[in-house]
Amino acid sequence: IYYWRVRHRDNHDAWSDWSDETSFTTASQPPTTPTNQSPVDGATGVSLTPVLEASSFSDPDPGDAHSASQWRISTDSGGYSSPVLDVTVDTGDLTRYSVPEGTLGYSTTYYWQVRYQDDHNTWSDWSDETSFTTLNRPPLQPFNVSPWNGETGVSLTPTLVSTEFIDPDAGDLHVASQWQVTLTRDDYGYPVYDSGIAYAARTSVTLPAGRLTFATKYYWHVRHRDNHGNWSPWSEETAFTTLSQAPDQPDNLSPADGVAQVSLAPTLQSSPFSDADEGDSHAVTHWELTSSQGDYSAPLFDAVVQSGEGADLTSVAVPSGELDYRTTYYWRVRYQDSYGTWSEWSEETSFTTVPDSSPPVTPVVDDYGEDTASASELQARWTSSDPESGIAEYMYAIGTSPGETDVVDWTSAGTDTEVACTGLTLTSGTTYYFAVKARNAHGVWSEVGVSDGIMVMDGQPQDDGGQATDGGGDQEEEPDDEATTGLGDCACLPVTQALSGTSLLLGWVVFGLSWWTGYGVVRRMGRRKRGTSTSAGGHLGDTAG
Repeated sequence: IYYWRVRHRDNHDAWSDWSDETSFTTASQPPTTPTNQSPVDGATGVSLTPVLEASSFSDPDPGDAHSASQWRISTDSGGYSSPVLDVTVDTGDLTRYSVPEGTLGYSTTYYWQVRYQDDHNTWSDWSDETSFTTLNRPPLQPFNVSPWNGETGVSLTPTLVSTEFIDPDAGDLHVASQWQVTLTRDDYGYPVYDSGIAYAARTSVTLPAGRLTFATKYYWHVRHRDNHGNWSPWSEETAFTTLSQAPDQPDNLSPADGVAQVSLAPTLQSSPFSDADEGDSHAVTHWELTSSQGDYSAPLFDAVVQSGEGADLTSVAVPSGELDYRTTYYWRVRYQDSYGTWSEWSEETSFTTVPDSSPPVTPVVDDYGEDTASASELQARWTSSDPESGIAEYMYAIGTSPGETDVVDWTSAGTDTEVACTGLTLTSGTTYYFAVKARNAHGVWSEVGVSDGIMVMDGQPQDDGGQATDGGGDQEEEPDDEATTGLGDCACLPVTQALSGTSLLLGWVVFGLSWWTGYGVVRRMGRRKRGTSTSAGGHLGDTAG
């Protein structure tokens, strides 16, 4: 600072007074040009909020102080007419500047300079320009996939699954993820599980045992990291609830294990519901019944009963028509609680149903007419039924009075409903009766059904004049040996076998393919010349040889 004054002299050598003193200060020297120090020139992977640092202030004028700094950033090297940032700072640390968030973009090269001002308002020259490149863009925010938001009944060791890694920068790789699970919504200060930087578990992770507890609600989120070390935002938080402890295994109460004489429509009863989780309630019961011990792949009775008004979850009635007589059945039951957790199946028990005590319907027997000219053959057909267990066997007999067995003793016909007996020795003028009885699948026999009888007529058919003939004479023929009274060497077969299209049974020749189609059947009876043919549905008749 300099002070000065002035006075004037006229031509008479007279001086004026001195002017009032004033002062002035000479210009200071500018501060030394600063240098860019950080980020270093050409640095890459720089954050979007870097701290710019320059060298310390210095000034050739002793005592000059640092009063301000001006910072500027551009995307155009050497061009600062439209800078990204141009700011003057006169407080704080004037050799450092933190770039505000939102100023810089990802994967971009920036150029920057700084200059200093001293306390005489003199600016230094701009620093030499240097550059840096910001880091690349982070991966996109992932989403929680499984368990889905609000899912219940989740295991205590669930597998958390996120969406696949997506990054806006081509070629970036997914190298790690971080998973966190907490008990408190939006609070991950003390998570129950934190994977840390998980290099292997990138899009799924299975929680280890011991971290979660039954019937508890948990919240979780995940984030992805790329090969540049950039983290995505955390996923939106979702929640799940772990499963409750399973209800206690129920017991089969009724019918008691091994009991017999159970009705065909029993009521199954099980023990009361109990659960270790306080507050759990009985929601569903599942019943299964089978006829094969331990095999429930195709149960005969399969019922799921849900709770509701009037619902009985510890007993169920097996509908009529599902079970059979005298059969052993096996059954089991399980319970589900209000969290959807099933108990173990009860221990299998068994019961046996009542036998079928009702007999089959008494057979109705038809012996194909009132009389027959054959002295060696009889046939019959019959009908019966048993709606409970079905017919397992028929037996028939032939006698000379209803129900007698003096011609053919009781003989099994299997399940056939007709029979033809050949080789019999029948007496002319005698009436013969078929007797039939039926047995159901449970061994109960029906009453004996008897035909109305069929009489064996005289074996000599008459001519038009009422005389026996032998073609053109009046000679009588001796009866055949087979006309002798009594049981001869007979054979009884089902009609379908006895009258097959190729059979030749004791002199009978069958013309045609089936008994029931009305084709003629011929048997040689002595020297008879005239007889009758069968009709559709008729009985086996005789005809002239």
